[in-house]
Amino acid sequence: MNWKLALSMLVIPLVLFSFNANAQWTMYGNNLNHLGFENSTAPTNSSFWAYNTTSPVEGGCAVDNSFSSGRVFFGNANGTFYALNEKNGAVAWTLSTNSSIIDVPAVDAANKMVFFGNANGTFYALNEKSGVLMWSFQSGRYIKGSPAVDRGVVFFGSSNGVFYALNESNGNKLWSYGVRGMIFSSPAVDNGLIFFESYGALYALFEANGTLAWNFTRVTTALGSLLEYSPTVDNGLVLIGNINRNIYALNESTGGVVWNFTTVGTAIGSPAVDRGVVFATTSGDFVYAFNESNGNELWSFKAGGTSIQSSPAIAGGEVFFGSNDKNVFALNESTGFEIWYFTTGGYIESNPAISDGILFIGSSDGVLYAFK
Repeated sequence: MNWKLALSMLVIPLVLFSFNANAQWTMYGNNLNHLGFENSTAPTNSSFWAYNTTSPVEGGCAVDNSFSSGRVFFGNANGTFYALNEKNGAVAWTLSTNSSIIDVPAVDAANKMVFFGNANGTFYALNEKSGVLMWSFQSGRYIKGSPAVDRGVVFFGSSNGVFYALNESNGNKLWSYGVRGMIFSSPAVDNGLIFFESYGALYALFEANGTLAWNFTRVTTALGSLLEYSPTVDNGLVLIGNINRNIYALNESTGGVVWNFTTVGTAIGSPAVDRGVVFATTSGDFVYAFNESNGNELWSFKAGGTSIQSSPAIAGGEVFFGSNDKNVFALNESTGFEIWYFTTGGYIESNPAISDGILFIGSSDGVLYAFK
């Protein structure tokens, strides 16, 4: 594989990791900010277990290890939603929705509920212990973006161009906000604001009532609306890719541009952040590391395929992602050097999730892989 270490960077400062034995990855990007970081040991390329669903697994997982054995939740392209034992991949329960599921579910571990949408526009709330349907909500059109759950409210967007806030306990609509394009973006939440992208524009809404705080537009195209650009929020910055092949860092309060960087390909999905460094994957088959404060490139890595649509995840000083060349990669977080890769049976668009030192990632070969 090809790599490049930028001259502007010698090493990311080393710190001592204090690993959390009760770590869990409960939603897209691991948390409401989408930081993609887990305080866990780095998984290896040793296959822990694998579960074959026989249909592409293109979204990603949420993990709740408040159960004695832990639960991994995900869906596949034939519309089946799964709850598996985190430790051995045994099936706890399944639910058939008869329509493709490609988002990352969100878990409210305190209330033992799990949320997701599917391609026929239905949004589901299930009891995560039993899989029993608690309620459902019909948006009318394809749901691709992943939900966020915060303080009793579930947020998600639909391809009907409407962003929703629903009461977590009963599915009643609290508010909605319409935009001019489809919404495939997964929302991030921070400081009373909720952020999502549609049709090349980034929106910041007030979480309490759904009114617009600000929006940012660089390119407005139909193509932009078909891709999932999802924001990450950290240290007062909103980080997001755009169809114009730029990664932007925007002021969280105003939407003003702090810096931007032009990449090879577009940064689909969400950047990850750890200790002042931003990590992003692109459709040009590159992984980049940037200084969060000024956008200077620290290193880049070229995988062996043509595109990466899997958002990065970070644990134990390593960066993990999947590629359309069928491989799962682990890179050194400080240098971008390849540590290991594992070849699956199909292209990978699934976002990795990490919990208890285990890496979970799906493939178009229909298998959910667990590495430890």
